[in-house]
Amino acid sequence: MDFCIRRADKNDAPALAAILTQSWKEAYAHILPTAELDSAADKERYTAVFTSMAQNRANTFLVAYCGGIPCGMLLFCPARDEDLSDYAEIVALYTLQKYWGSGLGRALTEKALDEIQPQYAGAALWVLQENARARRFYEKFGFAPDGKTKTENFSNKPHSVRYVKPLAR
Repeated sequence: MDFCIRRADKNDAPALAAILTQSWKEAYAHILPTAELDSAADKERYTAVFTSMAQNRANTFLVAYCGGIPCGMLLFCPARDEDLSDYAEIVALYTLQKYWGSGLGRALTEKALDEIQPQYAGAALWVLQENARARRFYEKFGFAPDGKTKTENFSNKPHSVRYVKPLAR
């Protein structure tokens, strides 16, 4: 498959929100309570959030297309954790299920790391502990858990694990 990946702007917010919310439902159905997941995956709310976030130069959105159809997205920014002040954080990486295993996630991650590397000492991200597929994906890129965890705000109290990857400048 051929993918076109480019930086996104506020006009891409509806596509970014559609990818994120659909991907959440596909990726987290076995991890999060259905009603809470459906409520959290609010496309209109995320369109507004992404429209606002895209206007902040600290946030970098990438959007991927296949045959003119939006199919993947990635968001990175300066790390939000105080102990990683010289790191970037990959806040969101999502592809539609149809594209899982196609190389799209790899292409988005490689493009993001190419942009992150000259500016930051490393990259960090949070991933649900039970999301074994995503964890394997990040580990293939050299990300490793650093021992930090947090409890997410869902009734079943899932844990997220922080992964880090030092980068040579």
